[in-house]
Amino acid sequence: FSSLQMTDSRLTAFDLHRLRFVADLAVLSGCATGLNQITAADEMLGIARGLLAGGVRASVLSLWDVRDECAARFMGNFYRLLKDAPKAPAEAVRKASLDLRTTYESVRDWAAFYLVGAEKNV
Repeated sequence: FSSLQMTDSRLTAFDLHRLRFVADLAVLSGCATGLNQITAADEMLGIARGLLAGGVRASVLSLWDVRDECAARFMGNFYRLLKDAPKAPAEAVRKASLDLRTTYESVRDWAAFYLVGAEKNV
């Protein structure tokens, strides 16, 4: 099962399915938080699906391990942009990624983060 390492335990995707969130947006800046696994029943499981099932409208996650300086710069820019336009997290992800692209040439440095879910009513 996909999981998040907490201080003294793991929070699995299954745990997230059982929780009930009242949140418009969850942001996970950890490495590879947005990876999913296809099960034998062709069902996609992962942290993103668990958050959506738990009631989070949208999530920002990463597809691979991101260098610390890139993740920090992305998150700083993302939150600054989100503060100016709180109803537009997809646009904030896009602009923060494009900003990274001006400094870092490798796609692995600037394209890891994405938004999944419904931006409407966020």
